[in-house]
Amino acid sequence: MMTDHKTQEDQVLATVTAFLDSLSDKPPPLTETHKHVLPSAYAVDWRAHAGELIQTPRDAYVAEMERRLDRMREAGLRSFVQALVDDDAAVAEMGLPPRRVWVDAEKGIAAVWAGFVMRSNGEEKYRGVGAFTLYHDSCFRQQEKAEENKSGDGWKIVAFVDSRWDPEYFRPRPTADAQATEELLAAARAFTDLLNSGKGGAEAAVLPGCITHRLDKNGLRSGLLQDLMPASDDNGGAKTTGQKERRKVDVLDGEGRAVGGVGFLWLHYTVVTTRQDGQTTARGATTLTFLQRNGKWLVSGVQEAERLSS
Repeated sequence: MMTDHKTQEDQVLATVTAFLDSLSDKPPPLTETHKHVLPSAYAVDWRAHAGELIQTPRDAYVAEMERRLDRMREAGLRSFVQALVDDDAAVAEMGLPPRRVWVDAEKGIAAVWAGFVMRSNGEEKYRGVGAFTLYHDSCFRQQEKAEENKSGDGWKIVAFVDSRWDPEYFRPRPTADAQATEELLAAARAFTDLLNSGKGGAEAAVLPGCITHRLDKNGLRSGLLQDLMPASDDNGGAKTTGQKERRKVDVLDGEGRAVGGVGFLWLHYTVVTTRQDGQTTARGATTLTFLQRNGKWLVSGVQEAERLSS
């Protein structure tokens, strides 16, 4: 799996581009789309101009896109294109943020933050920002691989945020990178402090329906974040079946981006797990998606990848 960093960035971008291509000018069924997206993936459709948030599992998202394209074709659609905006001049002219790609090959996680445009019959309908998180499927246990992913190892999308707006009515300006990083890191640290305390309260920092994925030595797991957060006991430790354990997460560093009420944070951390039979330390990389509500950043998605420290 391991190649030089620039090559890996190119491979990550190639997956995102192929995913968008699979939704462009293709009559249903959109069979190609499944090749680039993991079965447990989900989409967050954030209509910034309308304040709407829609979270959809992969298969339901593809089915809805098929229905939408069918309706558009019946109404006279000749072409439909979704594409990243690559040209720096076009990015600046359209008020989109510069593209950023992150890769942690050791842990098998990567992310892309990039402006995109949607065109129907050659005319722009929407523009926006896409936030994509990907896992490298060579990191999965073989028995967990989906059939459609067994043709070869590669980067697969596990979560994507589609933040779009109609430029005629809404033109948000991207938050300065330094400000976004400071604000989102503060929100992430506040969230992990609540988790570390073991006394509850972390739910207040999370939007209902927040979905999480974790890739570690046990394979790939997913579910609602609220369901995966440990219950606390009277001593501030996490309850588990069989034996008590405590997890302490330390945020190391991160890099954030924000526009139109959606935030995206690439983060490195360590987690020390203490059990009755000993202690382990793991290093991790994660992406956190945030949505801004009443001036406060709330967690709307978490994708983690951890490796035990030697």
